[in-house]
Amino acid sequence: MVVPQGAVLRLPEKLSSRDALLALRLSLVERFLAESGIRPGQHLLILGATVTGLLLALRAREMGCPIAINEP
Repeated sequence: MVVPQGAVLRLPEKLSSRDALLALRLSLVERFLAESGIRPGQHLLILGATVTGLLLALRAREMGCPIAINEP
């Protein structure tokens, strides 16, 4: 895969690849919550108990959203 040089970020030496990946997944969850219009109290069904799905469940619960997770 070839990507533009401007799309590549150098990780700080002290940040492990594992921590960077977790930060990426959490940023995806935060962006989803911001753009989806989900508000406290709304019910959420999360399809897939992946790391990202579980992070979404935790953040939604913090917001006061009842959640259900379905692992197909």
